[in-house]
Amino acid sequence: MGIPGVALVVPAYRTRDVVGELIDSVLAQSRADWELVVVDDASPDQLHEVVTPYLTDPRIRLVRLPDNRGVSAARNEGAARTSAELVAFLDSDDLVEPGFVERVAAAMETPSVGIAGVIPAVTGPDGEPSTLPGTDARPPSSPDDTEAWLLHLLRHPFHFRGTTVRRTVWDKAGGFAEDLWLGEDLELWVRVVLTGCSVRVVEQPCYVHRLAGESITRQSDRTVERSLAHLAALDRIEAQLPATPEHAAALAAARRIPRSLEGAGRFRRAARAGDGPAARHHARTLARLDPGPRTRLLRAVSLVPSPVLRGVYRAGRRLRGLPPA
Repeated sequence: MGIPGVALVVPAYRTRDVVGELIDSVLAQSRADWELVVVDDASPDQLHEVVTPYLTDPRIRLVRLPDNRGVSAARNEGAARTSAELVAFLDSDDLVEPGFVERVAAAMETPSVGIAGVIPAVTGPDGEPSTLPGTDARPPSSPDDTEAWLLHLLRHPFHFRGTTVRRTVWDKAGGFAEDLWLGEDLELWVRVVLTGCSVRVVEQPCYVHRLAGESITRQSDRTVERSLAHLAALDRIEAQLPATPEHAAALAAARRIPRSLEGAGRFRRAARAGDGPAARHHARTLARLDPGPRTRLLRAVSLVPSPVLRGVYRAGRRLRGLPPA
């Protein structure tokens, strides 16, 4: 069996300044048998103007959605517009190395392989080398051990990029859950692994995940919403899994981080409002979830009078280079 071609699907929203760099990296692939679909998810920054000049290459297409539907719906729409047997999903602010298409196609050459992911190289906002939690966790040694893979996915932060799915498996699994906007990658991986297909991991560097400092700052005031969305994805996963002690323990551990982040976000909102009782309540909740030095500091801060609490909050934002509110 020959190595099949690969469809590359790129949902894009507010990435006008960098989406062209991703397309250039696709054009530099060592294999030429790919198709690229960029899905403009009603981006308000005229992103389509950057993509349009690339459409002279017949392998590249642009889909413009009339309304913002979210990353999962944009990926599903893009996948539906492709015809290759393998569908790979790229983020519009990342890059792929010249060997990406060749390596993911080779990893999935065996028909029993249903899904593959790449352990990415990670760079910071200025292109400096960086890391993601969990990238050093070794994947299961057996690509066909469904239970080992489920536990691996639950126990480690999701760090694969360039997720590539065989179309027959994609159709069987049903694509991304469009009501999830965070943790949707993990939920899809769990759903695909539950089909019993074989899994592959590409460990050779061929995908560059770029951490965007500005986007992280923009999301800092949405910590509560992001945490709740992450927890919703874990709830969806739990509903699909057999009820075993191992699954329960792994899910409980996976929920600790978003629950801690939710508590921290709610504490910040209470401090911003000068609501001392609410701040103390959230500090106590955090102490149960994460009894560390940072939590002890938050509990101490929550005890100051409300006007002082608001001032401490604003001073903390200034120290981080953020606007006062």
